Amino acid sequence: MGSLQLKYEGFEDFDEEVTKAIDTIKSDDEAPLFGDFWPSAKALCQYIENSGAKDMTVLELGCGLALPSIVASLKGARTVIASDYHKDCQVYVEKNCQLNGVENLSYQQLDWRDDVQLKAMDLIVASDILYEPKIYDDLASFIWQCCHDKSKVIIADPERVFREDFDKAMEAQGLKMKADWKEGKTKMTIWETR
Repeated sequence: MGSLQLKYEGFEDFDEEVTKAIDTIKSDDEAPLFGDFWPSAKALCQYIENSGAKDMTVLELGCGLALPSIVASLKGARTVIASDYHKDCQVYVEKNCQLNGVENLSYQQLDWRDDVQLKAMDLIVASDILYEPKIYDDLASFIWQCCHDKSKVIIADPERVFREDFDKAMEAQGLKMKADWKEGKTKMTIWETR
């Protein structure tokens, strides 16, 4: 990355952790895929580092290790909420905040398919969360609920096969794609409410 030197803790052996979990999980949602610093998260971190987040309120969806949230905090965000569905993320989020001296970041376990009420945020970010097309409508609806009239949404994704379906779900909520480009193998997309 640029001038920021992030410190982080993830799984020591990602493949081993996922293999161990496969026999015990009841659904794909419980797979511990959060334990690595994925290329899409790296691209999102780079974008936030370059663009800044000064005085913004920031929500990260599917945060995993929460490194984009940590970068937003280090770049001056006023409030940062890192969120994920997986019950084990919080330990890693807290450890990575500690390693990077971040104190203005909170963690919230949430499922965007539930009726969760969060305040509207200035910046909503997510990386590598578009695994299952069946969640796109719920995800787009949740993102819309977390927006105010000047919110910006940034999605970083390795351009999954059904990505266009997610774009349609976002447009159906009233969000407008303002920019999209490639960072290596990652598609970056900026959405706005107007």
